[in-house]
Amino acid sequence: MTHGPNKGEILWGDLLHHRLATSALASLVVFAAFTSLTQFRTLSADSLRHVVDGLVNGWANTLTATIPTAPTGVRITFVIALAWLAAATGAELTLRTRGPVLALLPSTVVFGVAVAFGTGGPGDA
Repeated sequence: MTHGPNKGEILWGDLLHHRLATSALASLVVFAAFTSLTQFRTLSADSLRHVVDGLVNGWANTLTATIPTAPTGVRITFVIALAWLAAATGAELTLRTRGPVLALLPSTVVFGVAVAFGTGGPGDA
């Protein structure tokens, strides 16, 4: 006699994995649509290409910009993506862990990164 799940029975770990993947995919689709609509005022293939460009190249563009800088689409997409990722990760941690303190970690990390890269420039007083 073998032990394990019966045929057709779903393991809780598999279900959790699928729910997390579905949640991440839904968050990515909503993020792309939200960013496209708020930054470029349209939901088209061209605006989605700009969003992807911001996700891929935005971090390098943000790190090489001098203070003060214009909030261009590429730079602002990266910043929005960091905030969105921290919020989505914090929400998932809130729903999946018992203690609410762990959910503060993603936003604290993003805040620390923003402070570390946002100070010490020519416009800093």
